[in-house]
Amino acid sequence: MNKRKSGVIVHKRLPYLGCLSGLDSAARLLLLERIECLLLYRYDNEACEASVEALAVGFVNKYYSRHAGHNSARMPLDVGGGMIAAENGEERILLQSHKVLRSPEVGGEWLLWQAMEELGIKQFLRGCEGWAEKDIDVFCMSLLGRALYPASELKTSLWLLEQSSGPDLLGASTDLGDDALHRSNAKLLGIHRGLEAHLYGRMDSLLGFEGLRFLYDMTNTYFEGLMAGSTLAQFGRSKEKRSDCRLVSIGLLANEWGFVKHSDFHAGNISEPSTFAGVLKVVPKGEGIMMDAGIGTQENIGQAAVLGIPYMCVTRERFSPQEMDFSGATVFEHQPSNKTKPYKVSVYVKEHTFTVGEKVFGDRLIFVKSEAKEGKEQGMLQRQVQRMEKGLELVKAALSKAPCKKDLQAIHERIGRLKEKNASVNKAFDIKILAEGTKAKAIEWKYDRKVEVYNGTYVIRTSMPVASARQGWETYHLMTQRPSTSVAKTT
Repeated sequence: MNKRKSGVIVHKRLPYLGCLSGLDSAARLLLLERIECLLLYRYDNEACEASVEALAVGFVNKYYSRHAGHNSARMPLDVGGGMIAAENGEERILLQSHKVLRSPEVGGEWLLWQAMEELGIKQFLRGCEGWAEKDIDVFCMSLLGRALYPASELKTSLWLLEQSSGPDLLGASTDLGDDALHRSNAKLLGIHRGLEAHLYGRMDSLLGFEGLRFLYDMTNTYFEGLMAGSTLAQFGRSKEKRSDCRLVSIGLLANEWGFVKHSDFHAGNISEPSTFAGVLKVVPKGEGIMMDAGIGTQENIGQAAVLGIPYMCVTRERFSPQEMDFSGATVFEHQPSNKTKPYKVSVYVKEHTFTVGEKVFGDRLIFVKSEAKEGKEQGMLQRQVQRMEKGLELVKAALSKAPCKKDLQAIHERIGRLKEKNASVNKAFDIKILAEGTKAKAIEWKYDRKVEVYNGTYVIRTSMPVASARQGWETYHLMTQRPSTSVAKTT
């Protein structure tokens, strides 16, 4: 046999077998193969004659006795009942020859199964028209896959069948062929309103959501296909910078503990503020709602005030530095939860009144100056300045190539696109184009840093009861930094 010794393959001689005159050539070959099988712990002997088996066992035992000092764990073999067995009657098994065909996971599946039972998901689906028991089983397995193994539907199906004990716990059929998971998710759209209400009501009865505030936000997702048959998929402004694809907008209303109360799908080109009126219909009167500046228009704030729903948002109204006075503001140091460097925050509050129709309403404006926001704004503006200067250098390089005179209108259009893409800093650039008639000859510009405004200020508008300006800022900051606020962004 071949054996590796000191990094070199060498031939090692096994015990001498003798002339074997009583065996023909076929039997001798079978004997050699059987000896090799026994040395590799392969004890099945269905195709081996008893005489050859006895010779093979004898030679292997002879080999074991000669090498007993090197491996005393090997026991002599014997022929018993036509099978090779150890002296104590135990079979010898080579563990390396075994392969685990299925080792299902059970931990996460058990927790989710308990949650589904507690929430009564199966009971709700049984009461829905068109949902057979098989459809309910497939949906429950799809829910397990989305929670524990978020992947494509094909990979999720394979995971459920090969690695998960979910089907066994749920007592569900394992027939997941023919796009079963996809069809189950599509079927869910018809009942998602009722399912949301059922789940939120059940969680409310278990945990008690009374008095919790809500957060409403929107995002969108893109489709790389044409989506020509969809009325929702439209071209719009993509938050993932994929405006070349059709989009679908998603609105999500969650309470401050992160539990979803309401969700909806909108056209990709819908105006975000226009979706707020529908959300107010599902917010209980007296419980507050928070939103970002993109949704917090004067009209939406007025609707919330008329319905008696407290609100909090960053105002869209612009205030000049002269209108903000932080001389008497409350100054404190805030330590972010991600253990980064603490930063200073200055806040003060002013009462504010406004009218809706003939009614007068009051709220508060919390003026905020943050070192963190100032640093963020400065970084963003600096990137825009670099992009603006790079674009102008390209225009200058194109005009400097002789003989070359560019169309004046084309140059103005190119500079206009640069200003559009860098709107926050374009006022700081004084650009002059030298021209002869309708042809541009050269371009000059000056950059005035003093024109830029990045003082790290913003204004929070709220009708919620707050004890102080600091407490109002901490409430808004805490809500917008909660994990629940990122749900809509990653849906």
